[in-house]
Amino acid sequence: MVHRFIILIRALIEGEEDIVKEVNNVQANPVPSDNVISPAKSLLLISGLAVVLIAVGMTVGYMFFWNKPVYTSPLDYQFKTAYNNVKKSPNNPQLRLELGWIYVQMKDYKKAMAEYNNALKLDPKNLDAKLNIAIVYGEQGNYKKAKAELEKLVKENPFFEDARSALASVLYHLKEYDAAAKHYQFIINSNPGTVDYITLLGKVLEAKGDKQGAIVQYQKAVSYVPGFEPAVEGLKRLGGKIPEVTPNKPGTKQ
Repeated sequence: MVHRFIILIRALIEGEEDIVKEVNNVQANPVPSDNVISPAKSLLLISGLAVVLIAVGMTVGYMFFWNKPVYTSPLDYQFKTAYNNVKKSPNNPQLRLELGWIYVQMKDYKKAMAEYNNALKLDPKNLDAKLNIAIVYGEQGNYKKAKAELEKLVKENPFFEDARSALASVLYHLKEYDAAAKHYQFIINSNPGTVDYITLLGKVLEAKGDKQGAIVQYQKAVSYVPGFEPAVEGLKRLGGKIPEVTPNKPGTKQ
């Protein structure tokens, strides 16, 4: 009916007989009703399309905008990442160690100790777990307990540098300077030229009251790494001479 009406309007405007014939043809051969979408079907299709578009929009929003986690600090991000990793793989001792270390930084020593013990249950020979348990004792100020754990660990693993260094640090806090110096010297003998340990040895000697011995160590560190700040500060503090670094002449080898 609508199609016939449009053709009649064209006939009135254009005055063409062919268009009038087209009207009669349309009347004689109407458009099959099966090819015409009813208003109800149109509304249903539009509603379905709207639902699909909304679902796609919400999915994209949750993936890229709305559902992103909020972190209050870099440490918070590290904690949530480590926590989720342990949740996904609870039988991985390394992930337990990583989460434990985050707890140490958060000063939640109880949970840190729990994670280190969990790591030991999964891997009874894990040296890092044993070391970190001792470190937690030290962080809590329980230096005697830390010392006992570290002495046992160093005895079983003499070349476990991190454990020996931690033991030397604990002994320093306990004012057992001779024992601390002995362990730092052991590490230096195994790794000549390590300015960090040379400087720490100087710090122990300074605390012991061996001013000249400390100056020698600080100067040695600066000779290896010119301008090494902790050693330079030690020399300034003790009034020691800071070694001068002679620039190489052009064409000479270092």
